Amino acid sequence: MGTGQQAGVGSVETADEAPHGQEQVRRLLRVRCAAEQLATARLLERCADSAATPALAVLLRERAGERRRRGERLLAGPPEAGPVPARRAAANT
Repeated sequence: MGTGQQAGVGSVETADEAPHGQEQVRRLLRVRCAAEQLATARLLERCADSAATPALAVLLRERAGERRRRGERLLAGPPEAGPVPARRAAANT
């Protein structure tokens, strides 16, 4: 067997490993999206603090609250998956 034919050796996943890997990818994407939502919420709150008008500040804070709730829901994950451990979630925000 030539070296070119050995490139795929070791890359075969068993039936048990594939679903676990896919779940890890889904969880990672969920944490990443949650971090983006929470970071946007913080940015909107900072903008609200320096807003030119009180009405704009209120609007920005409302949007920040929506982003925070989305981020928290993403971190909670689907009911069957269970929540993302707080230690890991905090490290990714």
